Amino acid sequence: MVSWIKFGVILLSSVSLMMAVISIPQGKLEQLASWHALPTVRICSNTPISEHRVEEALDFWRALGYEFGTVVYNDETDWCYGSTYFGSIVIMPNQSPFNGQTLAQTQRVAYNELVVGAKIEIRADSYDRPLLLEHELGHALGWPHYNVKGHIMHRALNKSGENCKGLKKS
Repeated sequence: MVSWIKFGVILLSSVSLMMAVISIPQGKLEQLASWHALPTVRICSNTPISEHRVEEALDFWRALGYEFGTVVYNDETDWCYGSTYFGSIVIMPNQSPFNGQTLAQTQRVAYNELVVGAKIEIRADSYDRPLLLEHELGHALGWPHYNVKGHIMHRALNKSGENCKGLKKS
């Protein structure tokens, strides 16, 4: 009985933390987790995004001091079909239906403030949208939404921009 109570308290704490992360105001932007090792970037073979577009997005973050490991294009391995993403940022079409406004989503797996894997799902009609992949890579690198108009991590794509204040790797 006690273990179920502990589980409930931990679960509620986690949900509270997630809710706090989702609604970061215009205050200080803080990275929630970071990669210890260079992540492999895997673009699944069924993902209709050009190598140029991926490199453009990766270069955005490289200019801020972030590094990536090997970039694998047209990946047909189990990484693109399973639910384990350890050591990689996997870019794929959305696996589950998005609501009408969702263009993409990133699922990041982190332990003790270290990112160990991430999956970026993008809606089929959204691959070429400017700054969308850059934004989602930001989540994969451990950054939350930051609701400052013109900032790359703004939750609304139409209010985001190339402002990357506070994101430079230290």
